Amino acid sequence: MRLKGARVLGPLERRVLRELFVLRERLAEESDQPPFRIMNNETLLELARRRPHVAQELSQVNGFTWKQVRRLGEDVLATIARAKELPPIKNFPELESRDGTGELDELQYELHERLKTLRKRWADQLDTDPAYVINRHVLLRLAKEQPQTWDALERLPGLVDWQLDDFGDELLDAIARFRADVQAGKVESKRRRPWRG
Repeated sequence: MRLKGARVLGPLERRVLRELFVLRERLAEESDQPPFRIMNNETLLELARRRPHVAQELSQVNGFTWKQVRRLGEDVLATIARAKELPPIKNFPELESRDGTGELDELQYELHERLKTLRKRWADQLDTDPAYVINRHVLLRLAKEQPQTWDALERLPGLVDWQLDDFGDELLDAIARFRADVQAGKVESKRRRPWRG
């Protein structure tokens, strides 16, 4: 539902996109990789629009390389064929508007915004959606728990090895700088709450 361009797809294309999305998530989890390294969003959308039947057609999909055809082709073609047998998705369900930040206090919210900015920079560098870099649930946990050591960061639910390797040091540095700013009185808050140091 959040993929740019998904809402203009027809009912059958939506069904194919949904099944391909589920496939990508499963393959990403099995290989311990972020989903965008399996297939990017644009490729998912084009696969849903074209609905290829054979490997040769897969190779003509923008962003789907011959390496992916060899590695993922059978799974993708089987998923598309199965999706065509399922009922089309006529209407998308409504998305929740709450992002979860309502449960944060003022200081946690400020840290959350800083971390969100950092995540956006990483996503821009990787040319992907920020949610694939670090999802919103993990971002909320980071803002609440504010881990200060590698051990604490590794114990945080939702962070996987590649995220720790790629972003761990910068996350800890951002949290340490935020805490120092709070202690120095540099973080303004309308509703001051006791700082949990």
